[in-house]
Amino acid sequence: MNRTQGILLWVLTCGILFGAFLPIFYLLLKGLGGDNQKIVSVLFNVENLKLLLNTTLLSLGVLGSGLLLAFPAAFILSRYRLPFHRIWSVLIILPLAIPGYIMALGWLSLCGNYGAFDLLFGIRIPRPSGYLGAWIALSTSLYPYLYLNFRAAFLGLNPALEESAKTMGINGFQRFRKVLFPQLKPALYSGMLLVALHVLGDFGVVSLMRFKTFSYALFLQYEASFDRVYAAWLALFMIFITVILLFWEKNRLNKLVLSQPKIKQNQPKRKLSKGKTVGILFYLSLQIFLTFILPLSAIVFWFFNSIKTDIWAYWQSALPNTLVVAFVSSIGTLLLAFGFAYFAVRNRKGWGRRNPILLYAIYSTPPLALGLALIFFTLKAVPFIYQTIFLLISAYMLHFLAEAFGPLRSGLMQIPVQLEEAGKSLGRTRFYVIRKILLPLLKKPFLSAFVLVFLAILKELPITLLLSPAGFETLATNVWNYTSSVNFGAAAPFALTIVGISALFLGIFED
Repeated sequence: MNRTQGILLWVLTCGILFGAFLPIFYLLLKGLGGDNQKIVSVLFNVENLKLLLNTTLLSLGVLGSGLLLAFPAAFILSRYRLPFHRIWSVLIILPLAIPGYIMALGWLSLCGNYGAFDLLFGIRIPRPSGYLGAWIALSTSLYPYLYLNFRAAFLGLNPALEESAKTMGINGFQRFRKVLFPQLKPALYSGMLLVALHVLGDFGVVSLMRFKTFSYALFLQYEASFDRVYAAWLALFMIFITVILLFWEKNRLNKLVLSQPKIKQNQPKRKLSKGKTVGILFYLSLQIFLTFILPLSAIVFWFFNSIKTDIWAYWQSALPNTLVVAFVSSIGTLLLAFGFAYFAVRNRKGWGRRNPILLYAIYSTPPLALGLALIFFTLKAVPFIYQTIFLLISAYMLHFLAEAFGPLRSGLMQIPVQLEEAGKSLGRTRFYVIRKILLPLLKKPFLSAFVLVFLAILKELPITLLLSPAGFETLATNVWNYTSSVNFGAAAPFALTIVGISALFLGIFED
């Protein structure tokens, strides 16, 4: 590594260290800023135990229902040959296009007095709220994370493992327990961690369903009295739980010792009888209907029956705001992520190796905690950037850097370093080699990273609510504002726009 590279790596690392430790440092500073009596009353508040219990129960409930939805679908679509297989593979992950707060809008607008069911069929189903409402909305929107992990694991299994078990006379259940399930544990732990972190950091669903978790209580403190000491400790509690989850997953994975035969075969898809095929297609259709079509239909109903003409003026303002800030933030994130990915792959010693850990530490920080820390920091150190587009874009880039880093690092690892060395031996500069050799080979990883970050920013709610300039509205904030006031017809066009844009990109991730 030459001097210029070393300086650049040092600058990037300092930036990441700043982003990684800023939330904890400033939250601790504010949390310890009160008098001793105040701090003790906050730490030993009975309300904190209720918030912990609610958050834990919601996480366990969503994980349980998510596993019931994801595992059978992943097993079926990875093992059996079905008619229109690719269509079913895309349909089953369509809930990814619906953020949790829009899923909550769908279920809220479907039920209750003057809900879609009531207006269409005269059927009054109690409107979901509290734990039940949050559980339904989060389960239906988050299970695809578990599904994608399980499906990748099933497709990566070597069929020779099962064939060997069969020849040893091991029955079906024992084969699953002793042979298949241990190989699926990494996917299980990764999926569970993703879902648990999403539940912990979720604000939109729990606020709309009025179910008090740490994130909901934190926003209430910010929006109402803004007790900075209590708000800081709530954010620290969320970060502490996040750290526990990260260490749990790391510890479980470190204990795994997995191996597969070196000679790997392709996993053949089995053909089913006509009766079993019909039964499986009915099961998948029912799941897709309950998790995607039904809640989305309610939003479509309100869109066509209660839309007001004055809403379109707000929509025409929110759409370009959302697209521009998402595009600019995504491009900036890609540029930073490429620098980190390049040093992580080409310089695997020292900070080049540790940078990815810091990136994922920032990404796992709950968005509300990150947003609150940035508020504290900017008000104290740089008040002139508080509630500016610059601060909003910076927060997006900091939080979603890890999403862009993964695809770019994978792409760089597949490019032989000899290609760069050949370019340098011809007297070309490093910038020329990157521009003419690396970037053309990284088109697909760049596209995947851009789509991941763009869609994440498109749907992001907590950071946008906390840090956006006064009067700056996005599609997500309008969905939340109108749904909070039970104005489902006004929320519908904003929600359908987010779902439509998200659904357009899902095919990129399906092979």
